[in-house]
Amino acid sequence: MLDGERRPTTGTAGGDGSCEDEDTSARMPMSEEEKLDQVRRLEELMRVKQAERRERERAEELEREKQRRRQGQELQHIRQKLQDDDMKKLTDQRMKEKMEDKMARQRVKDKIARDREERAQKGQDFTLLSPYPRHVYTELDMEKPLKELGLVPSGVLVVAKK
Repeated sequence: MLDGERRPTTGTAGGDGSCEDEDTSARMPMSEEEKLDQVRRLEELMRVKQAERRERERAEELEREKQRRRQGQELQHIRQKLQDDDMKKLTDQRMKEKMEDKMARQRVKDKIARDREERAQKGQDFTLLSPYPRHVYTELDMEKPLKELGLVPSGVLVVAKK
């Protein structure tokens, strides 16, 4: 036989005896000391497995807590961003309303100024004249004193549209 091959055992004393001893020792009842030793080994194995399980559960709990905190922070960041966006929208809206109000006030002021100018233009479209002796006064006459124009001590002026 080759080194790696095992020889089948028949249970007789004709072989090398090593396999037969192993088979019979597995079938033989254990002594009290062996039983206690095996119980101790199994209890130790259980303690090790329980410790590993507790450690694994603790690590998983820590990871869940980290994940929960991370999600809480992300949620807080999202809420803060939404709040900031809302504040920015409100600020932009207020600025837009103020600008619209300012523009409306400016339009009103411009209209008032145009109306005044139109009234002033209409007011300037006139001529001054005296009915007796008939005389139409010009722009040059506006600079002269009333005495020089013969309107002192009394005078009558008529304002007529051009």
